[in-house]
Amino acid sequence: PRVHALNESTVRPAGTPRSSAPVLNESTIRPVGSPCSSAPVLNESTVRPAGTPRSSVLAPFGASEALNESTVRPAGTPRSSAPAPQPGIGAPARAVRPPAPRRQYACPECGRAFGQSSHLTQHLRIHTGERPYVCPDCGRAFSASSNFLAHRRTRHTGEHPFACPDCSKHFRRSSDLVQHQRAHTGERPFRCGHCGAGFSLASTLLNHQRGHTGERPYHCQRCGASFARSSTLAGRCEPE
Repeated sequence: PRVHALNESTVRPAGTPRSSAPVLNESTIRPVGSPCSSAPVLNESTVRPAGTPRSSVLAPFGASEALNESTVRPAGTPRSSAPAPQPGIGAPARAVRPPAPRRQYACPECGRAFGQSSHLTQHLRIHTGERPYVCPDCGRAFSASSNFLAHRRTRHTGEHPFACPDCSKHFRRSSDLVQHQRAHTGERPFRCGHCGAGFSLASTLLNHQRGHTGERPYHCQRCGASFARSSTLAGRCEPE
Protein backbone atom coordinates (compact mmCIF):
# COMPACT_ATOMS: atom_id res chain seq x y z
CA PRO A 1 0.00 0.00 0.00
CA ARG A 2 1.06 3.64 -0.80
CA VAL A 3 2.23 5.62 2.22
CA HIS A 4 1.29 9.32 2.13
CA ALA A 5 3.85 11.85 3.25
CA LEU A 6 3.13 13.42 6.60
CA ASN A 7 3.63 17.13 7.11
CA GLU A 8 2.41 19.93 9.37
CA SER A 9 -0.76 20.44 7.33
CA THR A 10 -1.97 16.81 7.65
CA VAL A 11 -0.86 15.84 11.22
CA ARG A 12 -2.95 17.07 14.18
CA PRO A 13 -2.01 16.64 17.86
CA ALA A 14 -3.52 13.70 19.77
CA GLY A 15 -6.88 14.58 21.26
CA THR A 16 -7.55 17.39 18.82
CA PRO A 17 -11.08 17.11 17.35
CA ARG A 18 -11.31 16.54 13.62
CA SER A 19 -13.21 19.81 13.14
CA SER A 20 -10.09 21.78 14.01
CA ALA A 21 -8.01 20.13 11.30
CA PRO A 22 -6.96 22.54 8.56
CA VAL A 23 -9.45 22.80 5.71
CA LEU A 24 -8.18 21.30 2.48
CA ASN A 25 -9.03 23.04 -0.79
CA GLU A 26 -7.58 23.62 -4.24
CA SER A 27 -5.14 26.21 -2.91
CA THR A 28 -3.60 23.87 -0.25
CA ILE A 29 -3.63 20.50 -2.05
CA ARG A 30 -1.04 19.77 -4.70
CA PRO A 31 -0.75 16.55 -6.70
CA VAL A 32 1.65 13.89 -5.46
CA GLY A 33 5.04 14.40 -7.06
CA SER A 34 4.45 18.13 -7.80
CA PRO A 35 7.39 20.35 -6.77
CA CYS A 36 7.01 22.56 -3.77
CA SER A 37 7.34 25.64 -6.02
CA SER A 38 3.85 25.00 -7.41
CA ALA A 39 2.24 25.74 -4.05
CA PRO A 40 0.60 29.17 -3.81
CA VAL A 41 2.97 31.97 -2.86
CA LEU A 42 2.26 33.50 0.52
CA ASN A 43 2.99 37.19 1.07
CA GLU A 44 1.67 40.15 3.03
CA SER A 45 -1.14 40.69 0.53
CA THR A 46 -2.56 37.15 0.84
CA VAL A 47 -1.90 36.23 4.52
CA ARG A 48 -4.21 37.55 7.22
CA PRO A 49 -3.90 36.95 11.00
CA ALA A 50 -6.08 34.25 12.53
CA GLY A 51 -9.51 35.57 13.39
CA THR A 52 -9.23 38.56 11.05
CA PRO A 53 -12.26 38.92 8.71
CA ARG A 54 -11.61 38.52 5.02
CA SER A 55 -12.50 42.17 4.31
CA SER A 56 -9.43 43.32 6.27
CA VAL A 57 -6.93 41.47 4.07
CA LEU A 58 -4.29 43.83 2.77
CA ALA A 59 -4.76 44.72 -0.89
CA PRO A 60 -1.83 44.19 -3.29
CA PHE A 61 0.52 47.13 -3.72
CA GLY A 62 -0.85 49.67 -6.23
CA ALA A 63 -4.45 48.44 -5.93
CA SER A 64 -5.60 50.92 -3.30
CA GLU A 65 -7.66 53.05 -5.74
CA ALA A 66 -11.02 54.20 -4.47
CA LEU A 67 -14.07 52.38 -5.78
CA ASN A 68 -16.96 54.42 -7.13
CA GLU A 69 -19.78 54.15 -9.64
CA SER A 70 -17.41 54.59 -12.54
CA THR A 71 -15.06 51.72 -11.56
CA VAL A 72 -17.40 49.09 -10.06
CA ARG A 73 -19.25 46.78 -12.50
CA PRO A 74 -21.90 44.16 -11.61
CA ALA A 75 -20.76 40.57 -11.16
CA GLY A 76 -20.75 38.69 -14.45
CA THR A 77 -20.54 41.85 -16.54
CA PRO A 78 -17.73 41.74 -19.15
CA ARG A 79 -14.99 44.33 -18.76
CA SER A 80 -15.85 46.00 -22.07
CA SER A 81 -19.36 46.80 -20.83
CA ALA A 82 -18.26 48.56 -17.66
CA PRO A 83 -19.76 52.07 -17.46
CA ALA A 84 -17.52 54.89 -18.68
CA PRO A 85 -16.35 57.44 -16.12
CA GLN A 86 -18.87 60.22 -15.63
CA PRO A 87 -17.90 63.91 -15.48
CA GLY A 88 -17.01 64.77 -11.90
CA ILE A 89 -16.63 61.06 -10.90
CA GLY A 90 -13.08 59.86 -11.34
CA ALA A 91 -12.50 62.00 -14.47
CA PRO A 92 -12.34 65.76 -15.10
CA ALA A 93 -15.18 67.35 -17.04
CA ARG A 94 -14.40 67.95 -20.70
CA ALA A 95 -14.73 71.46 -22.11
CA VAL A 96 -17.41 71.65 -24.79
CA ARG A 97 -16.66 73.96 -27.71
CA PRO A 98 -19.49 75.95 -29.20
CA PRO A 99 -20.47 74.84 -32.70
CA ALA A 100 -18.91 76.77 -35.54
CA PRO A 101 -21.26 79.34 -37.08
CA ARG A 102 -22.81 78.25 -40.37
CA ARG A 103 -24.00 80.34 -43.28
CA GLN A 104 -27.60 79.27 -43.18
CA TYR A 105 -29.22 82.36 -44.75
CA ALA A 106 -29.07 81.97 -48.54
CA CYS A 107 -30.05 84.58 -51.09
CA PRO A 108 -32.94 83.33 -53.27
CA GLU A 109 -31.67 85.39 -56.21
CA CYS A 110 -27.99 84.41 -56.49
CA GLY A 111 -27.51 81.68 -53.87
CA ARG A 112 -24.92 83.55 -51.78
CA ALA A 113 -25.12 82.51 -48.12
CA PHE A 114 -24.67 84.57 -44.94
CA GLY A 115 -24.22 83.80 -41.26
CA GLN A 116 -26.68 86.47 -40.07
CA SER A 117 -30.12 87.40 -41.34
CA SER A 118 -29.25 91.12 -41.19
CA HIS A 119 -26.43 90.57 -43.68
CA LEU A 120 -28.82 88.81 -46.03
CA THR A 121 -31.32 91.68 -45.72
CA GLN A 122 -28.64 94.18 -46.66
CA HIS A 123 -27.49 92.02 -49.57
CA LEU A 124 -31.02 91.68 -50.98
CA ARG A 125 -31.10 95.43 -51.51
CA ILE A 126 -28.57 94.94 -54.31
CA HIS A 127 -31.18 92.93 -56.21
CA THR A 128 -34.23 95.03 -55.27
CA GLY A 129 -32.57 98.45 -55.56
CA GLU A 130 -33.96 99.50 -52.18
CA ARG A 131 -32.20 102.48 -50.56
CA PRO A 132 -33.87 103.16 -47.22
CA TYR A 133 -31.21 105.51 -45.78
CA VAL A 134 -31.76 109.04 -47.13
CA CYS A 135 -29.48 111.99 -46.33
CA PRO A 136 -31.53 114.89 -44.88
CA ASP A 137 -29.13 117.48 -46.27
CA CYS A 138 -28.80 116.48 -49.92
CA GLY A 139 -31.42 113.73 -50.38
CA ARG A 140 -28.93 111.06 -51.49
CA ALA A 141 -30.07 107.53 -50.60
CA PHE A 142 -28.04 104.48 -49.52
CA SER A 143 -28.71 100.77 -49.10
CA ALA A 144 -26.41 100.35 -46.07
CA SER A 145 -26.32 102.45 -42.92
CA SER A 146 -22.50 102.38 -42.86
CA ASN A 147 -22.35 104.03 -46.28
CA PHE A 148 -24.94 106.57 -45.18
CA LEU A 149 -22.90 107.53 -42.10
CA ALA A 150 -19.69 107.74 -44.14
CA HIS A 151 -21.43 110.07 -46.60
CA ARG A 152 -22.63 112.34 -43.80
CA ARG A 153 -19.15 112.59 -42.31
CA THR A 154 -17.50 113.20 -45.67
CA ARG A 155 -19.92 115.70 -47.26
CA HIS A 156 -21.67 117.45 -44.42
CA THR A 157 -20.37 117.14 -40.86
CA GLY A 158 -16.64 116.57 -41.47
CA GLU A 159 -16.56 114.26 -38.48
CA HIS A 160 -13.56 111.90 -38.07
CA PRO A 161 -14.39 109.81 -34.97
CA PHE A 162 -11.87 106.98 -35.46
CA ALA A 163 -8.42 107.97 -34.15
CA CYS A 164 -5.18 106.06 -34.63
CA PRO A 165 -3.51 105.25 -31.26
CA ASP A 166 -0.04 105.38 -32.85
CA CYS A 167 -0.25 108.74 -34.62
CA SER A 168 -2.53 111.76 -34.78
CA LYS A 169 -4.57 110.74 -37.81
CA HIS A 170 -8.37 110.42 -37.66
CA PHE A 171 -10.70 108.59 -40.02
CA ARG A 172 -14.35 108.65 -40.96
CA ARG A 173 -14.70 104.83 -41.16
CA SER A 174 -13.46 102.15 -38.80
CA SER A 175 -12.36 100.10 -41.82
CA ASP A 176 -10.11 102.98 -42.92
CA LEU A 177 -8.50 102.98 -39.48
CA VAL A 178 -7.86 99.23 -39.66
CA GLN A 179 -6.18 99.61 -43.05
CA HIS A 180 -4.09 102.53 -41.78
CA GLN A 181 -2.84 100.64 -38.71
CA ARG A 182 -1.25 98.03 -41.00
CA ALA A 183 1.26 100.72 -41.94
CA HIS A 184 2.42 100.71 -38.30
CA THR A 185 2.31 96.94 -37.73
CA GLY A 186 3.58 95.84 -41.16
CA GLU A 187 0.74 93.33 -41.42
CA ARG A 188 0.05 92.01 -44.96
CA PRO A 189 -2.89 89.63 -44.67
CA PHE A 190 -3.70 89.40 -48.39
CA ARG A 191 -1.49 86.84 -50.19
CA CYS A 192 -1.17 86.21 -53.91
CA GLY A 193 -1.92 82.62 -54.85
CA HIS A 194 0.50 82.78 -57.80
CA CYS A 195 3.72 84.17 -56.32
CA GLY A 196 3.03 84.46 -52.57
CA ALA A 197 3.46 88.25 -52.39
CA GLY A 198 1.66 89.90 -49.48
CA PHE A 199 -0.40 93.10 -49.45
CA SER A 200 -2.10 95.20 -46.81
CA LEU A 201 -5.15 95.97 -48.99
CA ALA A 202 -7.43 93.62 -50.87
CA SER A 203 -7.69 96.08 -53.75
CA THR A 204 -3.90 96.12 -54.12
CA LEU A 205 -3.86 92.32 -54.27
CA LEU A 206 -6.57 92.36 -56.95
CA ASN A 207 -4.58 94.76 -59.13
CA HIS A 208 -1.44 92.65 -58.63
CA GLN A 209 -3.19 89.42 -59.64
CA ARG A 210 -4.25 90.97 -62.95
CA GLY A 211 -0.56 91.05 -63.82
CA HIS A 212 -0.59 87.23 -63.64
CA THR A 213 -3.92 86.69 -65.39
CA GLY A 214 -3.63 89.45 -67.99
CA GLU A 215 -7.10 90.76 -67.17
CA ARG A 216 -7.82 94.35 -68.30
CA PRO A 217 -11.37 95.20 -67.28
CA TYR A 218 -11.19 98.99 -67.80
CA HIS A 219 -11.76 100.07 -71.44
CA CYS A 220 -11.47 103.51 -73.01
CA GLN A 221 -14.64 104.53 -74.85
CA ARG A 222 -12.70 106.76 -77.30
CA CYS A 223 -9.75 104.61 -78.44
CA GLY A 224 -10.73 101.15 -77.20
CA ALA A 225 -7.57 100.65 -75.11
CA SER A 226 -7.93 98.46 -72.03
CA PHE A 227 -6.19 98.73 -68.67
CA ALA A 228 -5.82 96.69 -65.49
CA ARG A 229 -6.45 99.68 -63.21
CA SER A 230 -9.06 102.39 -63.29
CA SER A 231 -6.44 104.98 -62.27
CA THR A 232 -4.38 104.14 -65.36
CA LEU A 233 -7.42 104.59 -67.56
CA ALA A 234 -8.19 107.97 -66.02
CA GLY A 235 -4.59 109.15 -66.40
CA ARG A 236 -4.02 108.14 -70.05
CA CYS A 237 -7.41 108.58 -71.65
CA GLU A 238 -8.82 111.87 -70.48
CA PRO A 239 -12.51 112.46 -71.20
CA GLU A 240 -13.41 115.00 -73.91
